[in-house]
Amino acid sequence: MEDIEKKIIEIVILNFDKQEIIEETLLKVKTEYFINLEIAELYNLLIKMYKKNKPLEDLLKAKTKYESLLWEVLENKLIIGDSARNKYYLKIKENYDKRNLEVLLRKGLADLPTEDTEDILNRIQNQIIKFSIEQESNKESIIDSKESMEKFYSKYDNEERLRPLKSNIDILDKYIKFQRGELYTIAARPGSGKTALSLALLKNFCNNKNNGLFFSLEMTEESLTNRLVSSISKLHIEKIISGSFRGNPVEEDLVAGAVALLGTYNYSIVDKSGLTIEQIVGIARKVNRIKKLDFIILDY
Repeated sequence: MEDIEKKIIEIVILNFDKQEIIEETLLKVKTEYFINLEIAELYNLLIKMYKKNKPLEDLLKAKTKYESLLWEVLENKLIIGDSARNKYYLKIKENYDKRNLEVLLRKGLADLPTEDTEDILNRIQNQIIKFSIEQESNKESIIDSKESMEKFYSKYDNEERLRPLKSNIDILDKYIKFQRGELYTIAARPGSGKTALSLALLKNFCNNKNNGLFFSLEMTEESLTNRLVSSISKLHIEKIISGSFRGNPVEEDLVAGAVALLGTYNYSIVDKSGLTIEQIVGIARKVNRIKKLDFIILDY
């Protein structure tokens, strides 16, 4: 961890006369990111000198407590390119975020006797998810050709991931290949059948032995199940809701067959409205730990 902090000092010293790089460093690296107090003080001093337009030589010539650290950095100096520089920026920020997360976890555990356990765990989980999402969004987007080619061939090692999910809807399967790990958006005006299509995808994906998670931000689990039973039994939704199929042996058999078939499917429904992105991600990860998910559908 200290090596990363020294690399930041090295970036500042070696680029002290390059305004663009120093300004970028100021923007991405805060003094509080450092653990080593001496390095943090030196970083702060260098920044103050830069802002006051003082030459770096003044510090190098002066006999200060940073002298040995300065010369250690200068003796190991290497040209740090844009890609490497950004990796150091991200790494020191990541270390800082991890420390904050550890503090939050300790505080949460300390509060357990006096606060609602479920609420504390949810707060901790949301903080962890926010941290992981931020790390994903901050990942270095520059990938060299060697790494790119390794990734190209590695995807063929996972045959299951390459196998598209069949929707059993001819026009969709003709033009869209539902691949795991990809995001697909279906947009339309209210009342145009988005939920009906979502449930058809849920049913057909599960019918092909896939594990799924269905988020409904508007309809209840009971309403969705009624629609699924109606779709499979081919009985009108009103008969399912009212129970008027009871007493008719043929229709009772159709409903029983639909319920039995749905019982063989491996899916979960979340029918809570007002979920945040962090909560949706948290639920999806929790379910995925229990059973490996092949698809997630969010109906809104």
